[in-house]
Amino acid sequence: MFVAAAIFRGLQTKAMEGTDRLIQKCKRLWQRNKGAKWKYSFYSALVFFVVASPQAYEISQQLLGTKLDISNNGAPTAAGLMLHTVVFMIALYGMMNLPD
Repeated sequence: MFVAAAIFRGLQTKAMEGTDRLIQKCKRLWQRNKGAKWKYSFYSALVFFVVASPQAYEISQQLLGTKLDISNNGAPTAAGLMLHTVVFMIALYGMMNLPD
């Protein structure tokens, strides 16, 4: 019984050391990427502000109004919301692929 407990304690200690190293590595990675996360959060908010604005829906209605009903006086329809969701997704994908 004592041998099994000693083996278990040894394995538990090794696992905890590995966990501590992993936690420290994650903390370093978080500190290094914190600025980039704020930058992309700001860019995402800016793109959302532009894409979700009533003026953007009106412009889309003028461009594609003959094919889709995108907005009613700046208020989005279901088709307009889907279109602007796809535009927002493509814009975010493009921003993530920009060089630092």
